[in-house]
Amino acid sequence: MAKDKKTVCIVGAGESGLAALKECVQHGMAPTLYDLDSDIGGLWHKKLPGQYSNTASIWPTLVTNNSKYTMCFSDFPPDPKDPVFISPPQLCAYFKRMINHFGLAKYIHLNTEVVKVRETPDHDKTGKWEVYTRDSSAIGDKLSSQEDISEQDMLASCRKEIFDNVILCSGWFKEPFYPDIPGLKYFTGSVSHSFTYSDPRPFDNKKVLVVGNKFSAAEITSDISNLAEETYLALGQGTWIIPRLFRGGVPLDLSMPRSMIWARDPEFSFNEMILTESNGKMNHTQSGIGTSTQPATSPICISDDLPVKIASGKIKPYGHLTELKQNTAIFQEGETIPGLDAIVFCTGYRTNTSFVDLKIHDDDGKMELYFMVFPLNRKHNTLALVGHYGTDGPMVLLGENQARLAASVMSGCHQLPPQKTMAQNVLFWNQISAARRPGFYNYLIPGFAFMDALAMELGFYPSFWKIFFRDPVLAWRTWYGPYLAVQYRLLGPNSQWDKAREMCYKAYDEGLSCIRHADEKVADRPDIKRRRKQRAISVLGLGALVTGLILWRTWK
Repeated sequence: MAKDKKTVCIVGAGESGLAALKECVQHGMAPTLYDLDSDIGGLWHKKLPGQYSNTASIWPTLVTNNSKYTMCFSDFPPDPKDPVFISPPQLCAYFKRMINHFGLAKYIHLNTEVVKVRETPDHDKTGKWEVYTRDSSAIGDKLSSQEDISEQDMLASCRKEIFDNVILCSGWFKEPFYPDIPGLKYFTGSVSHSFTYSDPRPFDNKKVLVVGNKFSAAEITSDISNLAEETYLALGQGTWIIPRLFRGGVPLDLSMPRSMIWARDPEFSFNEMILTESNGKMNHTQSGIGTSTQPATSPICISDDLPVKIASGKIKPYGHLTELKQNTAIFQEGETIPGLDAIVFCTGYRTNTSFVDLKIHDDDGKMELYFMVFPLNRKHNTLALVGHYGTDGPMVLLGENQARLAASVMSGCHQLPPQKTMAQNVLFWNQISAARRPGFYNYLIPGFAFMDALAMELGFYPSFWKIFFRDPVLAWRTWYGPYLAVQYRLLGPNSQWDKAREMCYKAYDEGLSCIRHADEKVADRPDIKRRRKQRAISVLGLGALVTGLILWRTWK
């Protein structure tokens, strides 16, 4: 290892951590990645029964919300044989292929807990960090046996290392959040959270209430309803349910062209699209599922089963849960559900960066991070966060764009703007998040616009006119067609024009052919020929009649 290489500690081997690792290697840095779990993948990695983890669980029917074309890294395309929407095992297999392709395995250290990250005594001069780690293979036992040990004694038993830089990729979904529901502590049934949900079997033949109105609530409710005796869903203010495949079988994330995101009034276009797709499956007003606010600032969930199961009575939607009296749920609208056996809260998470000796969050959860990466007002930009927010965009690609910023700055390839400019950027994204979802504990960054803004900062934004003079068709499809991860390798630093261009066209043309396991068939439609013939005869007959009338009037 060259002595002049800058060292960087990466915390977390999920999608964001792997993106940071790849980018740091490509920028000539010396990275070391630590993860608490026994395998890579973060929340996508399935934990063994009883295995301690600080990431949310997954369940057998779970698939990604975004398609494989955006749930991938820009310089490592998905396998053409992968389905459009990927399961957690398939996504983790993709991550491992990427690790092998770029030779990253030697930098990854699993079963390692990062206990503390703090400034070195000479940090003001050097910007360096102390990182304390320990083996996590039996961390559950260690936590219970070390509750009363002082921090100083605990750190004394850890391994201490000095790094030039630290990138935190430990994730946003760290601690389950339970709402303060009066009477909850007296509920005699089981109470759990989506954080630990992995199987519907514990709810077999039971009356279950799921509380939540976003992604995990929709999928978990649908999953539980397959076995439960009765399944209820407390939607609070309501939600808009959209499918993964929009009209024409187009994946939802490929239905949002760049031209729509950067239109003069993108909110209008977004609202129209969500209302059309959600009401295409079920009238959200008549069913009481929808909200009284526009989709751009309302909860949205993705589910293909939920509308049908609601329509068939398998799932019964309710409103605001306000109180629990023993095993009876009471709602703001006056409805009650007696005899409940279980409640599953899908009510979000709180993040946790307590292992870092630096105040990342204000008391209300607000963060001051430039592009959600670099803390403001730091003398040295040697600490970065990647993937530390909620978003409706593809986290793999978002994390990579953030990682490109972090690695570019830390390696000296890119210089951050003045603090005043950075503060304006922080205010802008914080205001957008607050408008979309109240409360900074509930960050919701608009994913596609955020990805493009990062690309503009670093110079790899797929500009229409820059592409147009090299390939007009590609420029048109990049602007009016879907977002693709590989578009961020067409221009700018570390671009791969020929390869990226080829992959763009392959993705445009692939469509749903990746899921075909039988001969392609085009339906024979003799009825169309018959209809055209009938219309032609009708038009000719009408034309003859009109002509006859005109001639008759003329002769008369």
